[in-house]
Order: sequence, then C-alpha cells, then structure tokens
Amino acid sequence: MFTRMGLLLLVIFSLSLLMLDGCKKKETTNAEKTDVSGQQVKEKISQAVDTSGDYLAQQKDEAVKKAEQTFSDLKSDTQQLLTNLKNQTSEKAQAVGADLRDKLDYTDQQLDKLKNAAGDKVKDAQNAFDSAMDKLKEAYENAKKEFSESNNSQTG
Repeated sequence: MFTRMGLLLLVIFSLSLLMLDGCKKKETTNAEKTDVSGQQVKEKISQAVDTSGDYLAQQKDEAVKKAEQTFSDLKSDTQQLLTNLKNQTSEKAQAVGADLRDKLDYTDQQLDKLKNAAGDKVKDAQNAFDSAMDKLKEAYENAKKEFSESNNSQTG
C-alpha cells in the first residue's frame, strides 16, 4: 500500500514541477508573440471575411442566373398563353388571364428583389422567388390545361 501511495505522490510532484516549468516558458513565449499574433489574427480574419464574401457573391450570382433563366422560359410560355386568352371572350378566360398577369408581375418583382438582395437577405429573397415561381407555374399549368380543354371542346 505504501509503495502505491509513494508512487502516486511522486507522480503528482513530478507533474506539478513540469507544469510550473511549462507555465514559465509559455509566459515568455506568449509575451514575445502577442504583437505579431494579434496582427496575424487580424489579417487571417480579414482574409476569411473576404473569401466568405466572394463565395457568397458567387453563389448569389449563380442563383440569380438560374432564376433569370427559369423565369424567362416560363414568362415566354405564359405570355403566349395570355395572347391566346385575349382572343377568348368568356369572363373565365379574362379572369384567368388577369390572374396570370398578376402572378407574372409578382414573380418579376421577386426576381428583382433577389437581384438586389445582399447578405443574409439573399436566402429570404431566393425563397420568396421560388414560392412565386411555384404559384406562377401552377397557375400557368392550370390555365393551359383549361384553355386546351375548352379549345378541344370548341373544335370537336
């Protein structure tokens, strides 16, 4: 029992001496490096912020390009359908046309907001644009289906 206790005390004493010695060395080493390390930290943080900003800007640019292309395609199809709906005299066709124009304008506004968004507002603007696109797409598909069915029943 005594040998275990003696060994334990010897280990504790040795560790204490090592820690004290290490602390003295770190104090002088840290004091010497403080000025340089502070400047280096500032530079590294600045580089990280720049890199992060560049990355976010690149992601936003890619999202805007994709959004513009997607919207452009659906806008073209929707405008063609709106032209065809103008030739319809029914109130329903006029109401569907008005709804499509409203959704088209709203989606265009959301695209503009996405283009002008910065920082943490980009994700919100992307979500708003995606939601507007989904609604426009659904309205377009429904109008197209209804219009083609009414066209088929008129010609058949």
